[in-house]
Amino acid sequence: MLKIIAAIVGLSLLGGTALADGSVAQRLRTEYDNCVWMSSLTQEVAGLDANLGMEMAFQSCATEERAMAAWLASSYVPVNQINMTIAGIKLQFKRRLREIWGGGSSSVKNELK
Repeated sequence: MLKIIAAIVGLSLLGGTALADGSVAQRLRTEYDNCVWMSSLTQEVAGLDANLGMEMAFQSCATEERAMAAWLASSYVPVNQINMTIAGIKLQFKRRLREIWGGGSSSVKNELK
């Protein structure tokens, strides 16, 4: 049970490493974060609605999302907890991106600097 909690925490916290192989979790999370940020920038530049743009960014990063889910599954995390973890990550992104997109068209670009 402790390993399951540690695996979820490893992916859930930015900058956090919870396991001895937490560097894997951190690398996967960083790759996912970078993908979502870059895709959301593209969506903003295209002038899409913020919610639609975010959903499209998540779809664009499906490979990175599957990699996180596979890593969690290999750590024996139950599927429902994997789904909740990834949903939580997406909700964090949506809240942050709404804040940024609400700040004007150059907000995401400034955030990436």
